[in-house]
Amino acid sequence: MDTFRSGLARCAAGKWIAKGKGMERIRETAESGIGESVLTVPEAAELLGVTQQRVRFLIRRRKLPGRKLGRDWIVSRSAVEERKRRLSAEGRAV
Repeated sequence: MDTFRSGLARCAAGKWIAKGKGMERIRETAESGIGESVLTVPEAAELLGVTQQRVRFLIRRRKLPGRKLGRDWIVSRSAVEERKRRLSAEGRAV
């Protein structure tokens, strides 16, 4: 992988992906474009108390709205908190 000074790295497929501080820059861009706070998949998984694979599954099944940025997924913080609140009120697992 080539590294690029803005915190991006070029992967073998030739795409630029976020690394370290680059992810923070992507988060800021996404939040300004979407207009709300966003979480990465690992952050959403931690908040929900599930695995990262489960969060990706919920995104694929459209049970949790997500957006792909490069190779990473982001989800809105409010959607994650709403899902957690709704399912815990029903006494169900996430």
